[in-house]
Amino acid sequence: MAPSTPHMASQLRHLIYYQLDNGFLSNALFLAQQLVAYEPRSADAAYLLAECQFQAGLLKTAYDTSRPFGLRGLHLGCAYVFAQACLQLGRCVEGLTALDKCKAAWQGRNSWNQHSECRRQPLPDAAAVLCLRGKLWKHHQNLDQAVECWAAALRLNPFMWDAFSGLTDAGARAQTTNHINQNTDPFASGPRAAHGGGSGVLWERLNGSKAASVAMSVLDEEAVSTPSAVGEPDQRRAAPVGQAHEPPAAPVRKARSAAALPADAPPRTVSGQPAHSASQMHGPEGTRRSNRLLLNSQPPAPAPASAATSKLHSFTSTLGLRDGREIKRARAPAKARTATLNTVGRVARAESAVNREMEALQVLLDTQARLAAGQLSLSQFDCQTALQTYNSLPSALRETPYVLAQMGKACYEQASYGDAEKYFVRLRQLAPSRLQDMEVYSTVLWHLKSEVELAYLARELIDIDRLSPQAWCAVGNSFSLQRQHEQALRCFKRATQLDPGFAYAFTLQGHEYVANEEFDKALDAYRCAIAADARHYNAWYGLGKVYEKMGKWMIAESHYATAAQINPNNAVLVCCMGVVVEKLKDPGRALHLYSRACALSPGSALTRFKKAKCLMMLHRPREALEELTILRDMAPEEANVWFLMGRLYKATRQKGEAVRAFTMALNLDPKSMTYGSNDDNATAT
Repeated sequence: MAPSTPHMASQLRHLIYYQLDNGFLSNALFLAQQLVAYEPRSADAAYLLAECQFQAGLLKTAYDTSRPFGLRGLHLGCAYVFAQACLQLGRCVEGLTALDKCKAAWQGRNSWNQHSECRRQPLPDAAAVLCLRGKLWKHHQNLDQAVECWAAALRLNPFMWDAFSGLTDAGARAQTTNHINQNTDPFASGPRAAHGGGSGVLWERLNGSKAASVAMSVLDEEAVSTPSAVGEPDQRRAAPVGQAHEPPAAPVRKARSAAALPADAPPRTVSGQPAHSASQMHGPEGTRRSNRLLLNSQPPAPAPASAATSKLHSFTSTLGLRDGREIKRARAPAKARTATLNTVGRVARAESAVNREMEALQVLLDTQARLAAGQLSLSQFDCQTALQTYNSLPSALRETPYVLAQMGKACYEQASYGDAEKYFVRLRQLAPSRLQDMEVYSTVLWHLKSEVELAYLARELIDIDRLSPQAWCAVGNSFSLQRQHEQALRCFKRATQLDPGFAYAFTLQGHEYVANEEFDKALDAYRCAIAADARHYNAWYGLGKVYEKMGKWMIAESHYATAAQINPNNAVLVCCMGVVVEKLKDPGRALHLYSRACALSPGSALTRFKKAKCLMMLHRPREALEELTILRDMAPEEANVWFLMGRLYKATRQKGEAVRAFTMALNLDPKSMTYGSNDDNATAT
């Protein structure tokens, strides 16, 4: 007799998941097409085919395959793949519509800690859907909705790093401890665990059951051939018809010790193969008889008290007892007492394992909170705090490529280019093929005038991936350092073609146009960068610099102020604001800005020089002399500093010091007297 279509479809699903797990996308795609041929009206078959197409990079094909069931919200998997394809294709409204229509299928769904080497949950849970919705809202230029979705995803799953990165990139001043903290309850709506602490509630939510369930798994080996017909309540919401199909379990691995078995391991027969009962094929695993015995030895949980009581009565009735208290009067045989002692020992070991798992979870949450705090500080350009946070991490984590890149970027934002180079060099040693953040490293080398190192980096990145925008930014920076601006522009344009959302490439392109004095094209490039990322302060700075060169002081001040609002800790931005304010004939406000810039960067000689000149304009020679004295120690070979000091000594009637300062200025630069006679600011004395 020929096999029925459902059985053939089931075998095809097994084969498809086998191919996906082993990375054979073309094989999986080939088999998924056959599955759709056998079940042309099945939403599950359409989902598998669309998933294979999406993973293979066939975005438009995956969009078309998942659209019939996904756009109308008939199948959660199809809707999710459809929304992912819409995100890549720029059809955000359709993706949001699909996820909204199947909201009943994913709202409240939690599959956290239900993914392992022997179990998978192919359909997304609420946290995953909310994170995807946030990305769709962001690309739809609605940051408020995106922030709400990402915050909700973090409340459900504190390890949803994409959601947190989205919040920080959007400029949301999130409190990381509200979502990622080992001492608080991230699930405020859930019941608090009996053993206390937010981590207990997190443990229950993570495992989908009470902590005692982990202890019960230790006895699975004893009752391996006695699966019960009584099943545990499903933690997931019921899915619509056609989307509740679960994939087959992964191949059975070699037997491990009882304590090493996961709590959610499927029941196994004596032969070691999974038991294929009806409750296991279409629902959660049944509770074994030995597990029920153990459940009665644990303190009853508040919510399912009636269920535990009924199980206790059922157990006592099998012994011919009317009351659980009569158990004390019954003297068990010696063999039974020995078995009971063994069981108690196993329970104690299981509880110890639970405690170790909870401690591990607390450590992971603490690490996650510190990583999040570091990224939050860096996104707000509080670089010193970010560096302190990253340095507080364990040494093993500090030596990861991600943390090294973050520390390198923090040093770059502080203009500590030498320190930034050290972090990026170490990063390249650990991950030589990493492309992410290499555009920042190339800019660091540009500032250090390391022409050879920059050319070598650009060549290596191009060899790794010629279609990487970071690689072309490095090549462009290399040409820019060699003053080949036209070649640099071609490279930056290539980077923007490869990734139209790469704001930094547009900004570098604008800088090259400014170097060529093509101000109109520079304005267009900076505006494209802002369109790609409104918080890209470098582009706002570029706009201000162009308008400053064009003599439009008020517009320049406005753009500098926007950049400083995004990055309030950048001394260069504050100093630029002081320059244009000074040109607007407001020296008092300019002095305030210069003082603020000096406080942000005490080692900036240019900022202190401008502050001294502003004090001279305000007829405050003694304060100006104090600033120049500090500046003289910082730059003792700067002729202009000595000349201004001579003017100030002359104004304060210190003729001997004035002669000495003028002499030093002439020795360092004979043209310094010409500079002084033409300097409008110096005439204030």
